[in-house]
Amino acid sequence: MKLLENNNRKFIRALSDSCLKANRGRNAIAILAVTLTAVLFMALTTVLEGTQISMKIRMFQEAGSQFMVSVKNLTKEEAEELVSDPDFTAAGIEQYVSMAVNPALGNINAVVGWVDTVIMENSFMQLQAGHYPEKADEIACDTEVLRLLGLPEDTLGSTFVLEYTAGDVFMEKKMTVCGIWAGRKYEQSASLLVSKPFVEEVLANYTGEYEPLRETCYDVRGSFASDRNISMQLDRMVEKLGYDPLAERGEEGFLIHHASPAYMSGITGNTAAAYIAEGVGAALILFAGYLIIYNIFKISIEKDIRLYGQLKTIGASPRQIRYMVIRQGNVLSAVGIPAGLLSGWLLGNLLLPLVMANTIIGEAAFVVPPVWVWFISGSFTWITVRISCGRPGRIAGRISPVEALKYHGVSDTAKTHKRGMDSSHRIMSMALGNLGRNRGKTVLVSVICLLLAVCISAMTDRVWNQGSIVEQLREAE
Repeated sequence: MKLLENNNRKFIRALSDSCLKANRGRNAIAILAVTLTAVLFMALTTVLEGTQISMKIRMFQEAGSQFMVSVKNLTKEEAEELVSDPDFTAAGIEQYVSMAVNPALGNINAVVGWVDTVIMENSFMQLQAGHYPEKADEIACDTEVLRLLGLPEDTLGSTFVLEYTAGDVFMEKKMTVCGIWAGRKYEQSASLLVSKPFVEEVLANYTGEYEPLRETCYDVRGSFASDRNISMQLDRMVEKLGYDPLAERGEEGFLIHHASPAYMSGITGNTAAAYIAEGVGAALILFAGYLIIYNIFKISIEKDIRLYGQLKTIGASPRQIRYMVIRQGNVLSAVGIPAGLLSGWLLGNLLLPLVMANTIIGEAAFVVPPVWVWFISGSFTWITVRISCGRPGRIAGRISPVEALKYHGVSDTAKTHKRGMDSSHRIMSMALGNLGRNRGKTVLVSVICLLLAVCISAMTDRVWNQGSIVEQLREAE
């Protein structure tokens, strides 16, 4: 089916462009409406995406790493076998053999041990300065630990006496800070990295009931190619090592192993109610954008209605008239949507820290949404414009030439007001008059505002409720 009945497509396009050029003021308002609609869509998706990313990063931090699973109390041979398993896309070995008990550390769970490079790269321990420990008296830690110990946060070579336990033996050792990475205030746990020689010194003091731990002091953390069915994949790994994944503590074949809570769907906070609230919020934005853009195009049609009538008298078809209106909407969208997406992205990143600041999550990540987010936001905005142009286009296409030539539009000359009434009273009277003139639209807009408030409340509650998730992560290890 051909779009146009007559072979005058170029003429119609040129005429549509001429109409756009002749109505720059109206176009600016229409572009602003399109831009604002795109801003709303993009800001909403950016905040939601940023919330998810910030939550995920915080959960990884609380879990101690980005790894999916951990297996504990392995022998050296078992650990080496496990990290070389092809089912792992990344895996590393760690030996946490002691606890720091310096009074200055307070209630922080400060573990002391050695980790390999794979663990370092995936556990938020990227050095800002210095190097990882090599000698028995070298130690690397974060800036928050240094602050609690009363040491300079940016000075390598500082020394302090590390107080720690080796089995049931209390020990002290003078240590030199050789590496520093960024810490976070109010953290409940910390890692103090030491060298292999230091670990061997600690293990030498494992005697009595702790002596078997000399051989089973290796832990493995790893990740799979897919985060689906993590527990099942982990169980298969445990079975390969010769253990029973279903055995309880104290039973034969038991081995400590668990999946990171950060990857478990049951505590992500993505409830059906939250998804519904987000969907309803997007739908309301679409509808609000439709009302704004539709009214702008309707007014524009009324202003140009005589032109459309004259075009009909010279043979223009209803489809051609609708094409002109839709083309104008597409041209305006080509300007307004990119500007709105960019502005919405910036606005979303400005709002995100404000949203996260008063939550247990605290920190907000700077979000660069994936391509599909930009595409969906732009598509929704374009669909809104397309729907908004549809009805005005049909109105312009249906009107007869005679009706168009007789059309006078809404008179704006009647500007009467009561004598003695000041401008503020006049504005209030006009506002109240408009509310009462179309009660249906008034009720509709009121309902939209109410539903938006409910959706925003539901999405905010979703973020606030992440406190329980964080607590689960703190207790998981």
